[in-house]
Amino acid sequence: PYPQDDLVALQAAVTTTPVPSLLDVVNDVPAALSSLIARCLAHDPAERPSATEIAERARALVPGASTSRVKARRLGSEDALHVTDA
Repeated sequence: PYPQDDLVALQAAVTTTPVPSLLDVVNDVPAALSSLIARCLAHDPAERPSATEIAERARALVPGASTSRVKARRLGSEDALHVTDA
């Protein structure tokens, strides 16, 4: 989504320009999914959702998936998701 010709301009665009909405690229995506993806791509890490929130919101978009519970735990520098049946 960043048509710059050189790396310096590309880096500036990536760090300062808002990410285009997924709805502008794919018109049949649920608005809730587009919103979640936009939050995941936020420039400010404090505005990004946790791994648990991502999993819960994504699960809410899938019919019949609400019966599982999602837990996130810290493994070194990575978050790991564990899904268990409730």
